[in-house]
Amino acid sequence: MDKFREEIEKGLSSLTDESKILFSVLTSEKLYPNYVAFEARNSWGNSEMLREIISLIYHYLIDNCSASLSDFCGIITRINLVTPDTEDFSDLTTSFALDACTALISTIKFIINKEISDVFEVSVFAIDTVYAFIQLKENFSAFDPSSEIQTEQDDFMIHEKSRQRNLINELSKIEKITEKLIVELRNNKPIIDISLLRDL
Repeated sequence: MDKFREEIEKGLSSLTDESKILFSVLTSEKLYPNYVAFEARNSWGNSEMLREIISLIYHYLIDNCSASLSDFCGIITRINLVTPDTEDFSDLTTSFALDACTALISTIKFIINKEISDVFEVSVFAIDTVYAFIQLKENFSAFDPSSEIQTEQDDFMIHEKSRQRNLINELSKIEKITEKLIVELRNNKPIIDISLLRDL
């Protein structure tokens, strides 16, 4: 895992600020369906607001970042208000919804402050979601020394790592972010399949 994180951090650091934002919002959007699932199961949250924020970020990029940063003022507070606390919800989807919110918050933070650590956190939140999902899907014991290796070899983990690597590679080649490019790169398929969790 450490080798992968070093690789991703190096790759992200080489991207333009606009490409870093695009990586972050594309990844955040991959986590969004998990929040929708949490909201449906718990009758709590505001997935529509999160969807609007994702759309705002895409428009920000399409308009060549011409929108004022003031447009993002208060957004983090709004997201925090609909971010579930794992101490308040026992549902298995809670941690997935939490990752979806924190990834979006980190994306907004980067837009405002341009700290590379925020973009890297988006990558980590996605990996954390996949990791937790696999642990639940396979019902691994915390005391099973082989669970880490099995988690790394799971198709969902392999796919997500490949997705991040390939996305960074694609973004490193672009000169300008356009609406056409965003449409080509967007893929709403979630990075996990919650229906595979037996306890749900």
